[in-house]
Amino acid sequence: MKNRKNIFNLIIFILLFIATIYILIQNKNSTTKVKPTDFSISDTASIRKIFIADMKGQSVSLTKSNHHWLVNDEFPVNTSKMELLLDVLKRVEVKNPTPASMRENVIKDMAAGAVKVEIYKKGIKPFKIIYIGGPTQDMLGTFMALENKRKEPYVVHLPGFNGYLSEGYFFTDINEWRSKEVFNYQPGKIKSVRVIYNGNGDSSFTLNVSGTNNFNLIQSSTNEEIIPLDQQKAKSFLQAFTKLHFMSVETDIKGFKRDSIFNSEPVITISVTTIEDEIKSLKLFYRPSDIRTRLELFPGVDKEYFLATVSDRAGDLVVMQRLVLDRIMWKTGHFKIEK
Repeated sequence: MKNRKNIFNLIIFILLFIATIYILIQNKNSTTKVKPTDFSISDTASIRKIFIADMKGQSVSLTKSNHHWLVNDEFPVNTSKMELLLDVLKRVEVKNPTPASMRENVIKDMAAGAVKVEIYKKGIKPFKIIYIGGPTQDMLGTFMALENKRKEPYVVHLPGFNGYLSEGYFFTDINEWRSKEVFNYQPGKIKSVRVIYNGNGDSSFTLNVSGTNNFNLIQSSTNEEIIPLDQQKAKSFLQAFTKLHFMSVETDIKGFKRDSIFNSEPVITISVTTIEDEIKSLKLFYRPSDIRTRLELFPGVDKEYFLATVSDRAGDLVVMQRLVLDRIMWKTGHFKIEK
């Protein structure tokens, strides 16, 4: 009985030994030459610039200036997308080498369509250069390569994330990186707000702020102060100018149709004057209905969305959701004290 047990243990030992030798041989023959964290950057706070370019000639530069990120050294960045990108760069890991059977095709695909990402800390030379390829067949990994590793492709992933990183993070379209902010003012920073309804002076007004609890409302058609004024409603109105964003840049409307919108009178104009006497204006236009439209305000006009221009985004036509705009599309009647 004891001999049988010894023989059994010997067989188990031999099998484990063979398995260990096999694993060692496999690892020796593997093309893996990177550590799991070679693609990541642990101290993302030290990053000063990220340059992203694709094979179509599009590129963007994301630069950190005084703790704020700018797109192409000019425009405020979309904070949420910037935070996502930095999180990816911090946590990304090598999952496994590219399978030998796929290596040649992956290299060809990356040579034709990879996105190049240059990451800078200090100085004029990049700290790290990463090439972003396409997704793996199971869509749970992304082919990537490092400049200093002879551009050898590896399957890279984000632990805990079931997806790939080719899309949604490394944009080369400037509009994807620019902030979508329209208004972002604390009530204490606002001196006045003017809302003009085209052809409706009775609903149009200017709300002036003289102090924390001191407001007066001037009706545009009569230029007279509306009394009494619900001070709490005035406060709520001003609070709505914090973190108000547009949805997207309108790119489908072009040529004559686009020019006609820019040259037409806006349906509503909303202007904010700060305590520093800086003025920012939002002009709203009806959006023509199309195959995307679910509800119409009246024939040919989208009920759910407006087209808009913002004074600090010259030349851009943007889309805004009415549900968001309802926060600031007030009329004089909204400020009256309810009896």
